[in-house]
Parts: sequence; structure tokens; C-alpha cells
Amino acid sequence: MPRYLLKPPPAKRARRYPGPVILEPVYLTPCTLVIVPDTLIQQWSTEILKHVHDNVLNYQVISKTTQLIPLVEELMKLDILLLSHSRFAKEDDDGRFDEYGFVQCRCWYQASCTCSLQQKTPLLQVRWKRVIIDEGHILGQGNTRLVSLAGRLRVERRWVVTGTVSNHMMGMDLGMERTLSGNTIDHGVLTPPEDLDVIAARKPEQLDLKRLGAILIDFLHVPPFVNNDIWTRYVVRPYTENLTGCMSSLRSVMSLMIRHRPRDIEKDVQLPPLHTKTVLLDPTPENRLAINVITAVIASNAVLTQRCDQDYLFHPTQVKFRDEVVRNLVLAAFHFTGTSIQSVLEAIERAETGLQKAQERGYSVEDVRLLEKVVYCLKEAIADTRWRTMAVKKQDGEEKASSQEMGMVG
Repeated sequence: MPRYLLKPPPAKRARRYPGPVILEPVYLTPCTLVIVPDTLIQQWSTEILKHVHDNVLNYQVISKTTQLIPLVEELMKLDILLLSHSRFAKEDDDGRFDEYGFVQCRCWYQASCTCSLQQKTPLLQVRWKRVIIDEGHILGQGNTRLVSLAGRLRVERRWVVTGTVSNHMMGMDLGMERTLSGNTIDHGVLTPPEDLDVIAARKPEQLDLKRLGAILIDFLHVPPFVNNDIWTRYVVRPYTENLTGCMSSLRSVMSLMIRHRPRDIEKDVQLPPLHTKTVLLDPTPENRLAINVITAVIASNAVLTQRCDQDYLFHPTQVKFRDEVVRNLVLAAFHFTGTSIQSVLEAIERAETGLQKAQERGYSVEDVRLLEKVVYCLKEAIADTRWRTMAVKKQDGEEKASSQEMGMVG
């Protein structure tokens, strides 16, 4: 089997009786390691069967944590090894990544060396032809174990496959150049630079660039970005601050990406035309009453509070209750009352009291008429048998849910 030998790194402290140097063998394999999320293992297997003829590729799927990693001799015969995230992490849980590097020989005084590297995971004993990380955007988090483990593999070529590398960089205009570099004078008036608007617009993209840098540094090992300081100094900060030459440096980094353009996809995939037709449904009598009741309660609140103070539904402090009322108003179109019988009776009482004291409270003529409509709509709902039945079901459901929370379900 083709292989090469690695010398151990220099010891931090010289030993008085140095033992024999153990050269670590690293075997060259044509196999491609694909590290896939557990939920996508089946999809990768299906795609291989769909696009590859039988008996062309020799591949193996390892998805369960109880399955063993093939030995080096078997890895040399494979073309593709599909490995799930959980099985890849289990190698570290079992301590098989701890012996990465070299084992110091402790039997220098014996005739034969008994030190062995067989306990090391086979993933570290070979130099892979290619390693592919599916859903690689998780590498951009920078603190996952997958980053540290995948970065320690000996690989010739590294790939990251993801459809969500960033949230804000998809519409980035890499052809835009810096057009203004200072304050300008327009008719004797000093105007602020337009660069401030560009800088403010690029703030959301700064986090995406940092995530991209984590992928390039921790996994792809793209020179010259050996650490975050270099990436921030030469890519993130110039782009965020709109410095001269920022686009050229960023464009060179983007050349590492292979991405389908929307117009290319449209040529390959022809979608049928989309037709939208709006159909208006007539509400049932019960829906009409439920919507009118909630609307009447809102109108009653506006008149009785005179559209001010904290009791007003549209006061800034009533955001939570206002959202609940709007949600009930939407659900009222789907056999839902949104109110109980008791709350409607209380609303009628408050509205009638407001009508009796309308002159004393200084209500306008429009508000008085609005209160009269409120009382009419609420009494119409109370007099309807079907609406009362729906309201009783809602009230019973609320009482049951409340009793379940208190642990008093009979």
C-alpha cells in the first residue's frame, strides 16, 4: 500500500535517555470521505443510486454509532465513505482522536519496541483524496466539534457543501467600487460623505463574512488566512468600512465558491406558469356575529377610554393584548368566537353605562352612535343560539385547559 512516514514533532523538553524515533505511517487512499448530517444519509445514498451505474463506485455507508469504521486495508479499496455526524463525533468520544500525532516510545530499554498506533482511529491513519462536509454552514459557527475534528484530518482536497452560507451576502454587488472618499462641498454647504450610508448598509454582512472566515481558516486552511486577525484586517474591516480596494480582495476570496446562478437554473428547470385567483367566501351567520362582537368590543374600548390613557387598546403599553385581539379577529372567520358569553354581557353593561353618562362624560354624537351600534351587535350575538353554543364550547375548552395546568382534571 502506498504510504509515507512522518517524524514526530520535537519534544518540548529533551529526554535524558531518548528512545528510538517512531515514524508514523500515513497511507494514501483514493477514497472520498463525505461527512453528512444524520438526516441526510438516506438522501445521499439515494442520489448515488440515481446518478451512478451499478458496480462502478465502491462505497460504504456508516450511519449508526454502533457500526465500526473500516480498517485502513478496507479504506484503500473504497471510492466513497458516507459517514454521519454522530458516528464521526463518536470517534472523539471513544478517545480515538486523542492519539493524533505521535506516541512517545517508552521501551527504549527493551530489545524490541512494543509501542503501537493501532488504537488511533483509521480516519487519521490515511490521507484522504477528498473530504466533503455537507451542510457545511455549521462550520461557520466556529465552536462546533466538527470544525476541530475535520480540520485535523489529513486531506488533499477539502469541500464544503451548503445552500445557506450566508443570509445577507447573496445580493452582494461585487462589482461596486468605492466612489466617494471624503466630504464634499455643494454650493458652499459641507455635506456628509455618502460612505456613511454604505457602511451602515454593510453592517449586516459583517457577521456573514466572519462565518465565512471561520470556514476558510478552520477547515479549508486557505492561505494566507491562518487566523482571524488576518481575515478581519484584510477582508472584513476593509469591506465594512468601504475602504479602497475592498472589492478586489473580497472578489478573490469569492472565487473559491462554486454557485449556480439563478438564470442558469431557470434554463435547466422550466416551471409551469403560476396563476393566482382570489376567491371571496361569504361568511356564515355565526362568523359574521363573531367578527362583529370582537369589532364591537374594540369600538367600545375606544369610546369609553376616549382613545387615551393606558386602558386604550392601541396604547403603546397594550401591545400584548392588542395582538391577542387581532389574532382572535382572524380566527373568528374559522368557527371561533374569540369571546365568552360572560365577557360579552360585561361589555354590554359597560356600553349601556356609557350611553347613560354620555352627556356627563362629554361624548361626541359620533361616539354615542357608535356605542348604540356596539350594544345592538352584542345583544344580537347573545340572542343567537348557535353563537352561544360556539361561545360555550370555547369557554369549556378554556376551563379544561386551566384545570389541566392546575392539575385538577377529573
